[in-house]
Amino acid sequence: GFRSFVRAYAAHPAAVKYMLHVQRLHLGHVAQSFGLKEAPTLIGKGGSKKEAKRKAVERKSKEYETGVKRVKRGGREHARE
Repeated sequence: GFRSFVRAYAAHPAAVKYMLHVQRLHLGHVAQSFGLKEAPTLIGKGGSKKEAKRKAVERKSKEYETGVKRVKRGGREHARE
């Protein structure tokens, strides 16, 4: 329903994105069109940024404690001392 619509709206081809701005989409109005009183939480960038920052802080503190730095090569993490 609602989430699928928002994902599909965001996934339109670049040729029509100039007309279909996801940031301008009023989620409250979309939720109301689906018969919902409030817009459900989405995969929202706010939460994912916070989670990514938390993981980065944890990773850096672990690197500091162990003295082993993790680097990505070819999509995989490798230990580097």
